[in-house]
Amino acid sequence: MINTRDHFVELDITVDLSVIEHLRDQADIVPTMGAPDLSVSWTNALPIEQRTRFNNKLDEFFDSQKVAFQVFLMIPPYTHFPWHIDPNRQASVNIILEEYDDNHTFFTNAPTYEDLAQHKWDTVSLKYKYQRPYLLNVHDNLHCIYNASPKLRKIFSICTHTPYHEALAWWGDTAL
Repeated sequence: MINTRDHFVELDITVDLSVIEHLRDQADIVPTMGAPDLSVSWTNALPIEQRTRFNNKLDEFFDSQKVAFQVFLMIPPYTHFPWHIDPNRQASVNIILEEYDDNHTFFTNAPTYEDLAQHKWDTVSLKYKYQRPYLLNVHDNLHCIYNASPKLRKIFSICTHTPYHEALAWWGDTAL
């Protein structure tokens, strides 16, 4: 059985709609890079100095952690981004920029992709809530993304070099 907190937590913060709209506008104008074979694109990392102010505890987190970069992740409609870990980031805080139906990020407790292929491992699904940030362990855990909706899925991600369990401890009671 999977302990969800080892993979992700919802943060007890509501991101203001004006901030979401600002991020959505930025996502539409920042040039993208991509991996067409993987059906995903991401923006060039925004300079840390140009970061968005959230006017809540996210600002304090951004200022106190080892933030590596911030990106917009764009997942096209009806696509799947395969099982992977993110070697260039540890913990990340993700925020969806629109309301979506039927899209998920799945996590598994399989130690490797080869182990996962044996179908002996548990998985858990993260279904994002609009205006809520999530702390994710993207470095230590295999995860994959499904966008079964007809809309482009846009996510803003604050990527850190802080190990997930340190970031989780930093959030304390704010991590649901």
